[in-house]
Amino acid sequence: MVVPVEKCLIEDEKADEIIGTIRGMLKSFKIRTYDEDTGYGFFAMCWFGGDLPRGR
Repeated sequence: MVVPVEKCLIEDEKADEIIGTIRGMLKSFKIRTYDEDTGYGFFAMCWFGGDLPRGR
């Protein structure tokens, strides 16, 4: 299950924008998010390593 968070107060704003884009792409391509209870689904998580440049 993907927890639907629109804006994270501790993440960079660009990360929020990227996650929103990914969420839209998952829906448009009909890609199911991973469900731990059933073990079914393709997309489990987004991970951003390091810091994104600020002010872009």
